[in-house]
Amino acid sequence: MNVDWKQAMIAVVTALLPAFIGYAMVSIAVFAENPPVWVFFAGIPVFGYLFYRKGSVRGQLSGLFFWLAIETLLTPLMFLLYTFAFSNQQAMTQAGQAGAAIGGGILAVGGFVVGVPLAGVFYLLSRKIRPEEAE
Repeated sequence: MNVDWKQAMIAVVTALLPAFIGYAMVSIAVFAENPPVWVFFAGIPVFGYLFYRKGSVRGQLSGLFFWLAIETLLTPLMFLLYTFAFSNQQAMTQAGQAGAAIGGGILAVGGFVVGVPLAGVFYLLSRKIRPEEAE
């Protein structure tokens, strides 16, 4: 099996962005002081492999925008998970829990209002720049 090292390096560099976004989303969702860094390091080879399989830089960019669309679409869900984790802390007063729930709800709605259109833009970009042979 011959490996195109130039394409592999481009795939790894391209994979950094969705791996970081996945790490950030998990960090928000689990509400941890020490977020799980392994998510970022596990995401690099997974996304790198997915992008490498595209066969061209244009295909890799198309895949990047496709995965960014998926991650952006999941953003409101991550905000909701964060809200549930934060508002259910035992040390908080009931007023603090209510405030966290209201603030998190507003954050989730904002994530939905921004995330869904942005996901649509990313998806359309992925379709626009994909290689012709993939159609």
